[in-house]
Amino acid sequence: MIADYAAGKGLLAVFMAVCAVRDLRHKGIERGLFLCMALLEAAAYAAMAAGGLPVRWKAAAAGLLTGGGIWLLSLLSRGGIGSGDAAYFALTGAAMGAPANLLVFGLSMMACVLFGLAAVFRGMLKGRSVKGLRFPLLPVVLPIGLAALFLK
Repeated sequence: MIADYAAGKGLLAVFMAVCAVRDLRHKGIERGLFLCMALLEAAAYAAMAAGGLPVRWKAAAAGLLTGGGIWLLSLLSRGGIGSGDAAYFALTGAAMGAPANLLVFGLSMMACVLFGLAAVFRGMLKGRSVKGLRFPLLPVVLPIGLAALFLK
């Protein structure tokens, strides 16, 4: 996995941080950023294979497929989870593997529930409706993703 090496961890950490900032500022991420990361990951895996380093292709593919599953959730939730979030998880999954990616996704969803409940209670205290409130996912994912990346 790319995330098994220091350079891969650095690349993935920068990708995660840039995506979180873009999502926070614009509530979306440009497709070009995803394309750039996909090309960098493909080049990294090709360099690993050419250099004789072990490449766990099945693990990378399984991680990539977790993003596909999240994309299906995006369709079923009618935008509750954005397609950009699914693309993000596909790319981080290809770099970290499915188990780490699913852990990050699950913990992030739990954190979002807590943020949502806090927003509801705050709205109730201030007498404001929070119906239709949306907040970006990737700033919530960032600390969880970095922990999964660097603490394993």
